[in-house]
Amino acid sequence: MMLLLSTRCAIGGVPIPDYILNIISYVIDFIKIGVPLLLIIFGMFDLAKGVVAKKEEDMKKYQSLFFKKLLAGAMVFFVVSITIFLLKLLDSAETNGRSTDDYEALKCIQEIIKEH
Repeated sequence: MMLLLSTRCAIGGVPIPDYILNIISYVIDFIKIGVPLLLIIFGMFDLAKGVVAKKEEDMKKYQSLFFKKLLAGAMVFFVVSITIFLLKLLDSAETNGRSTDDYEALKCIQEIIKEH
């Protein structure tokens, strides 16, 4: 039995199956949205620990930990978003007379980072 795989792009003449592109796209989406969300949720647990802490220094420690996780979540979101923006900008750049075959990888990147 032969399994037919559809492909949207190829790099170096090797076709990349759609399911691999979709998996990479979902991983990028999880990193962009899921990781910051998880960091904020775990940071909220730390903040709750700080609220019920008896000592002032423990409250400050948990509050500091919460803000560090909040900052890390924002950094993850913006680093991925800025990287995607730069890749889209690179993809839209002029080819300067080169053949479009030189830009096969950019076509694949465009397929991966397209909006669902």
